[in-house]
This record gives sequence, structure tokens and C-alpha cells, in this order.
Amino acid sequence: MRNGLTRRAAIRAGVGASVALPLVSINGARGATRSIQVGIYTAQQGEYVRKQIIPQFESDNDCKVFTTEGVTLTQIAALRATRENPRYSVMFMDDIGIELSKREGLIDAAWPKMAELRPNVVSTYENPSQVMMVAQGQVDIAGIEYSKNLYPYTVQGAPLDMCFPKEGTFAGINCLSFVKGGPEPDLAAAFINRMLEPSVQQGLAAATLTSPSVKGATLAPDIAKYIAYPEAKMDAMGLFAADWAYMNPRRPGWLEKYNQVFGS
Repeated sequence: MRNGLTRRAAIRAGVGASVALPLVSINGARGATRSIQVGIYTAQQGEYVRKQIIPQFESDNDCKVFTTEGVTLTQIAALRATRENPRYSVMFMDDIGIELSKREGLIDAAWPKMAELRPNVVSTYENPSQVMMVAQGQVDIAGIEYSKNLYPYTVQGAPLDMCFPKEGTFAGINCLSFVKGGPEPDLAAAFINRMLEPSVQQGLAAATLTSPSVKGATLAPDIAKYIAYPEAKMDAMGLFAADWAYMNPRRPGWLEKYNQVFGS
């Protein structure tokens, strides 16, 4: 089905790990109202950062810097332990730790860019009908939105259309699930089979402007232009299936971070 990126919200996965690290308070700007926590290396590198770099930084920025010392694995453990209530602003770690931390969603360079967009955001929304704010001239763009929530307004004459990143976008795939242990399994199977009949799929596509789940459907030209169908058109549009096995465990954290950025 032709759909834009999933939703208007984005995510965090909670991982708990208990870790005790020495807290070091660096003497510096007294009365400073701002402070950060930094995870630094142990031994000479950490000592140099504490003694030679941080004091001047505190003075220049009228702030307080608190540090904890550790090696890469203890730094990652500290990030995991504080994932739900982040304490650290900066963390030193080796390159192997960078890859692991990125994979686990512990560090991310994209959020500052998202924050730069905040002044341009009129509102966040849950009701898809709010895409009509574009047609009414209240905003310039809206989304991220599914085509099935937008094109029905377009065919009724609303001045709305979709755009896609040049890199491509993933489709929203509507599914019918056979419930394990559910009542009347034979009837349930029959219903799923009915939904997959070509005539039903073709009618559903025309009514909802979504792609049929079966091959060989014939769509009128005024309907087909809105639908990512057949597969050749999907490929031309750069549509792909999202890796939900990767994304779902991370969604709660991303969503929370998204709300922190755009909800403030």
C-alpha cells in the first residue's frame, strides 16, 4: 500500500543495569547555574581532562562539570543504567563502543537537527484529518502521513498531494492476523480468504486508495495514479518494508525523545 513513513511520532527501549561509578566533583566556577556530567577515561587521559581541560572550560562557560571515570564497557553500562533518566551529556569511549552504543540507541547525532526544526512546528497531531490544515492554508506541510489518510481528500478536490524523500520511504502494510487459539478457526480462515479474493481487494483499493494485496488487479486510471501498484511502481517509488524487528524495541525511547524535542 502506498503510505508515507509510519507516524507522527518517534521512541526508547529501557534496559536496566546497576552500575556504581566514582563521582568526581571538579572545583571551578562557583555559583554556576549550569552543569553537565561527563564520563571520562581512567588513568592519565582522565587525569589530564580533569586537571588541564575542565577547569578552563568551567571558567569560560560559567558552568560546573561533574565527571565519572571508566573504560569503554563501564561507560556503556552507565549509559544503559541511565537510559530512562539520562544523566550524562558527554561520554568518552573507544571506537568499538561507538558502534555498539549507536546500535543500542544510546547516542545519536540526529536529535539536535530535529530540535532545530522545533520553531517551525505548529503542532503535533493524532487525528489524520488535520492534514486539512495544509489545504486550508494554516501550514505548509503536514506529516509524516499515510497516503490512505490524505488522498481521499485529494480526490474530493482538496489541494493536497504527497512528497517522498529521494532516498525512498517505507510502506505501511495492513495485515490480517490469524489469532492463535481464537474461536471458530474455520470461520476465521474463511473470512481471511474472502478478504484476499481479487474482487474484494480491487473494491477495497478503489474505496480506500490503497494497494491490493493480490496480483492482477485492474484499477481505473483516475484511481491507479494514487496507488503504489503493481510492484514495478513500488520499486520506481523507492518503497521498502520497514525493519520492525529492529525498530520496535527502540520505539519507546525514540518516542520519548521525540516528545521531549517537540512537546516542550
